[in-house]
Amino acid sequence: MINRYLKNLICLYVEDDEMIRDIFALMLKRYFKEVIIATNGKEGLELFKTRKPDIIISDIRMPIMDGIEMARDIKKIDPSAYIIFVTAFSDSEYLQSALELGAEGYITKPVEKEKLLQKLNFLAEVIKNKRENEELTNALKVIFENQTEATALYIDKKLKLANKKFKFLLGQLSLEELIEKLNIKLNEKKQIVKYDDKILKIKIIKFNHNSILIFINDITKYEEKIQKDPLTGVYNRNILEKILKENINKNICVIFADIDHFKKINDTYGHQFGDTVLQTFAQILKNSLRKNDIIVRYGGEEFLIYIQNVESIKYAQKIAEQLRKVVENFDFNGKKITASFGVCCKYISSKESFEELIKNADKALYKAKNNGRNRVEVCE
Repeated sequence: MINRYLKNLICLYVEDDEMIRDIFALMLKRYFKEVIIATNGKEGLELFKTRKPDIIISDIRMPIMDGIEMARDIKKIDPSAYIIFVTAFSDSEYLQSALELGAEGYITKPVEKEKLLQKLNFLAEVIKNKRENEELTNALKVIFENQTEATALYIDKKLKLANKKFKFLLGQLSLEELIEKLNIKLNEKKQIVKYDDKILKIKIIKFNHNSILIFINDITKYEEKIQKDPLTGVYNRNILEKILKENINKNICVIFADIDHFKKINDTYGHQFGDTVLQTFAQILKNSLRKNDIIVRYGGEEFLIYIQNVESIKYAQKIAEQLRKVVENFDFNGKKITASFGVCCKYISSKESFEELIKNADKALYKAKNNGRNRVEVCE
């Protein structure tokens, strides 16, 4: 039975014997869409270059250029070219060379129709599947490139397809490298991870045991928008949950800072000037602290500062005192403004203990206010 897909294919037939060539070509024309004929390897090579046939059927021993030499040059042009040799038993010395070249096999002369059809049907199915996969891959490429997220397809843990966004973000990582780099879990369909100062939202779809589709969306800007105070540009209270999560079972220190007499500033100079004071105050804190320290506008004129990797209350108190002096000596458009500070450190074992830390730091701030303002107090 003939594989119907052969009628979509072009065959290059190379044979120097005229009688064999005419008979065999007549049979091949019944199977293929088109049969191109060459009388030697040199002609065959030129026809391959110009016509790009799907299957090459060739004799081995021929004048000018033999089948082995032709096949070697064809494989240099297209390593995936499908080549079948038709050979006499006396050509067995050439067969090892033919197979080493990556030929799809050989058929001995005189050619048995059934054996020939078996090989042609097999190759037709291989080519059909390959083209269908290429069409699917090309369709997926179009889909992938139109994705707003970085998108990648992994098959057998190898990266098979990725759009430009994925390659720009992560390069061409294997699945193991991706898991290690992003610290993701394949059994979780949706997860959020931090990578190179970016916040990534990851969605994982498993097709079967060996195929995985991964979508990665950089949500850093959206997360920052949710977590940032629009007036001052520092964090808002939404960041507190992150601070808690990252510091469970750790001793941490926080500082409360509050602009003294802020209501009076607003009433005297207007809310626009008050907003400028808040923005300037936040910038002073930013400039005076390290990049990884977290500043939170806790409410109104009150700011919470989380000092990274500081466990000593004396050291935290020293930092607060430095901040107090910077504010005191700063010129706010010709006006002097001061601030009060409350400092507290505590071992965090739960959400409740974190809330207690903030509460105690706020009490220390209240104490600084009651004791005359423009000062630093620590919690008891």
